[in-house]
Amino acid sequence: MLSEELTHELLYFVALEWGDSDRELLDPIVDAALVCAEEEVPAATLDPILETLWREGLAADIERAFDAAATQHEVVARARESARADLAAGPKRSALGRAVVLQGAADLAFQEWKPIHCVLCLEEAARAAAPELRRAFARRVARLATRVAAVPRAEVRTALARGAVSPPCAAVRLATDDRRNAVREWLGRLASLGTRTVPILASELRADLLGPLPPPAADAIWHETVTALVETLEPAWN
Repeated sequence: MLSEELTHELLYFVALEWGDSDRELLDPIVDAALVCAEEEVPAATLDPILETLWREGLAADIERAFDAAATQHEVVARARESARADLAAGPKRSALGRAVVLQGAADLAFQEWKPIHCVLCLEEAARAAAPELRRAFARRVARLATRVAAVPRAEVRTALARGAVSPPCAAVRLATDDRRNAVREWLGRLASLGTRTVPILASELRADLLGPLPPPAADAIWHETVTALVETLEPAWN
């Protein structure tokens, strides 16, 4: 049987690559990981994801990683049989399988943190700020919503170029109600997931999302998302 400590130690030797289809499947866990709440994902959400990954060969992938690492790392060699027994228990009971999936979601979330660097850093900055300044920190979380906004890069480039010549700005040119509502709905989900882990950001986001959709020029949340969309372009377009 694997202890919690050994399970986490073994994660260092499971370097799985997660593709686009995996990212889509892991989406609910990645959202939780973005606010450091992946350990709180309920079984009703996690179990179906684990079962799907199991059918797609996750356990076999983990075993292959251990087989490769066992020849070089004594800790893996000693734990290999226990790890196999743990994986044999199946997707709902394997502590190692669960840990690998949660770590994978956390790794994917870390990649998406880049526009703000660290949501926990934002939480600490908001905590240290005067109350009237906290919302500005919370709005920066909207920079994580580029995937949700789903704006093609070519459209961002065009809007940026035209906005540099004459009004309106790129954010207004790119704004549609569907895009802005999608971003707001997703941020509301993050706020719900982060109630315990990032309480100040969550509270400020919930308050900021109340009320009707503002005009594009006054939509501070959307402007933050567009800031991140522009930052993802090649340097020559920034």
